[in-house]
Amino acid sequence: QGAVDSGFLCVMILYPRVSTVVLSALRCRELGPELSVLDADYSVACDHGVEGLAWVMVLVWPVGIPLGLLLSSYHCRFILLLLRARKASLE
Repeated sequence: QGAVDSGFLCVMILYPRVSTVVLSALRCRELGPELSVLDADYSVACDHGVEGLAWVMVLVWPVGIPLGLLLSSYHCRFILLLLRARKASLE
């Protein structure tokens, strides 16, 4: 249980910063007719590979973490309701 609590705390602390970094990979700046670079790092050219990876990471971290926590809480709620029903049926 202690490891789960520590993991949850780490995710909650890191979530805002990692989400900001992941979303910054979607902002590109046009420097010319043929040159587009990441706004956060001008050494990285914006192309379909970078954009595709950025969208995957958006689904994994800024969207996936809250969705995973929501599903986990509903799973725990379901288990608690089953235990309550089982206890009520035994009484």
